[in-house]
Amino acid sequence: MDHSRQNILWFGFDLRLGPKEEVMIYTPFLKYLEEATGRQFRIKFTERDEDTVNNLGKGATHFAALGTLNYVIGQNKYGIKYLVSGVNRDGDPRYQSAIFTKPESGIQDIHDLKGKCFAFGSHMSTEGHLIPRNMLEDAGIRLGDLGNYIYTGSHMNTVRSVLNGECDAGGIQDSLAKRLAAEGKIRIL
Repeated sequence: MDHSRQNILWFGFDLRLGPKEEVMIYTPFLKYLEEATGRQFRIKFTERDEDTVNNLGKGATHFAALGTLNYVIGQNKYGIKYLVSGVNRDGDPRYQSAIFTKPESGIQDIHDLKGKCFAFGSHMSTEGHLIPRNMLEDAGIRLGDLGNYIYTGSHMNTVRSVLNGECDAGGIQDSLAKRLAAEGKIRIL
């Protein structure tokens, strides 16, 4: 479908939380752009994170919010361009992650994760996979040292996986982890 004829600019994103949460985050941004430019903007949903890059590279979307890993892949594969960087509430553009467990878990520190099940977000996620995996490796824990590990597809799915007892711990973006820890729902290791 040729979206340019419809005068609509399509926006894609890497799934971080869940479709409902993502719409709440991106809708005000797109409405702002509509008011500022007079153009129409719409969200293009994808099933898998790597589809965000492919949609952008093949023209199904005109711009997208990508994590670092997907940006590097998209830049190498399609020559996509970096426009702006997001920042957290403190104005910091750096990615950070947290490894967490249930509040009542007997796991006290990262070294206790050997032999346990660990939940990652998407395998294409910087904050939900690459950084937590690096944190584990810095603690001397390789994937083979875990009892099991899964990829849940998003930060919120990782939280659900741990809270539902499917896995013992998981890795998510730090801002979400701090909020959930303050609410007493998780404990950050």
